[in-house]
Amino acid sequence: IYRGKEGIKTILKDIIKEKKDYFVFGEEGRFQESLPIESEQFMRKIEQAKIKEKVLVRMGKKIVKSKNSQFRYISKDFISTTSTVIYSNKVAILIWSDPLMVILIENKDVAESYKSYFRLLWNKNK
Repeated sequence: IYRGKEGIKTILKDIIKEKKDYFVFGEEGRFQESLPIESEQFMRKIEQAKIKEKVLVRMGKKIVKSKNSQFRYISKDFISTTSTVIYSNKVAILIWSDPLMVILIENKDVAESYKSYFRLLWNKNK
């Protein structure tokens, strides 16, 4: 468990270090709002490292993207107060309430389960 903006920075560094494609759902621009400079730097780094991201975004939300980003839009009815990032054999759950927290789970079975959930939602949306 990580707390505060430093927790998010830790996850971002870990994604770059792992150099694996990653998947996100529940992101509604909070990352860019909380860490605008770091979000731009992160997007440049994933482009340089050729890391691809797939993101499920609620319709009507604007998210910063890179050349390596793919987005699909889900119903406005899908509201998430957390963001989930799945990469390598890890799942990071970002809880945006005060205090901001990140729960990092490193477990292959858990990561595969979340990837399965992500693919289900990805394939049902455009």
